[in-house]
Amino acid sequence: MFFSVPNYTVINSTSTTNFLCINHQFNNSRLEASLSKSIPSNQMKISTELLNETTMRIQLESNNYVGIFHLLCYSHGEQSKGIYADVIVKGKKNKVTLLLISFL
Repeated sequence: MFFSVPNYTVINSTSTTNFLCINHQFNNSRLEASLSKSIPSNQMKISTELLNETTMRIQLESNNYVGIFHLLCYSHGEQSKGIYADVIVKGKKNKVTLLLISFL
């Protein structure tokens, strides 16, 4: 079981945001994090730091990226059993951005 703080967030297109991923069922597998879509690293940088055997800090640095994606956290090899945080990256003030979301 995983817990991600926060479960969702809205960030600016030029900001840095931190998340925690905690595995409440220690299983000797390393924690991993990834984004649900491919975003160029010059627009969205993801870095991780293992704080202890069950907790990982995830840092997102946005550089003029605007969009929506999931931040995924899971044990190595078990991506489908992990958890995700919804991340909405909004544009600068005085700039209109239209995001279309399709739900199946």
